Amino acid sequence: MPYEDVKDYADLYDIVSQENNDGEDTKFYVKKAKETDGKVLEVACGTGRIYLEMLEAGVEAFGIDLSEEMLEKLREKAERRGLQHDVSQEDMRDFDLDEKFSLIILPYRSFLHNLTIEDQLSTLETIYSHLEKDGKLILNFYSPDIDFISENYGKERTREIRDGEYTLVENVEIIDSVNWIIEFEKKLVKNGEEKWSSKANTKMVKRPEFELLLKNSSFSDWEVYGGFDLEELEDSKQEMVWIIEK
Repeated sequence: MPYEDVKDYADLYDIVSQENNDGEDTKFYVKKAKETDGKVLEVACGTGRIYLEMLEAGVEAFGIDLSEEMLEKLREKAERRGLQHDVSQEDMRDFDLDEKFSLIILPYRSFLHNLTIEDQLSTLETIYSHLEKDGKLILNFYSPDIDFISENYGKERTREIRDGEYTLVENVEIIDSVNWIIEFEKKLVKNGEEKWSSKANTKMVKRPEFELLLKNSSFSDWEVYGGFDLEELEDSKQEMVWIIEK
């Protein structure tokens, strides 16, 4: 039986994020949420890959995302699973909720969508203002790896998805080498015909740069680890996981 056609970015996001993830980030964030005594907010919750699992685990979780399209997909999935959800369309840089949270999470490298220092600091300050006293922010993003960049960026890559029904064509380019801005382009091809395409920009952030951002924010205490097992950060191939306390 064939899959339903991919109609928009929300559909593709679900497929690609499932194929790109081993689920370790979901397990990590759900575990941290369950350990939290209080409300949890997921910033940039997307279509609910992590958010819905927090609900399943009995966490009092809220979610925000910039894309209404993604939130509609989340709501559809929540309703199919019989889960009561509380999500709204908001910008991570300046959301204003009538709630404070014991834990705020910003998974899946979503912080990197802030392309300027002003946006980065605005996001940190907005999150800070929504944390309870002694609340925590947890987020993750990759370390820029020069070897990986030189080997993979600027080269078109293709792969089959959905058992070969579609070909996903991906290309990553550095479009601003001074500010480390990269552009992701994705195209979806079926039977030789392009069905859909999208472009998005993110900013690579190194460890010292993010520490400097934190020092210029209202936050004063943090730790950074290498991966979701919270090992020591020793190599740029490890995912940076930041645990930041108010």
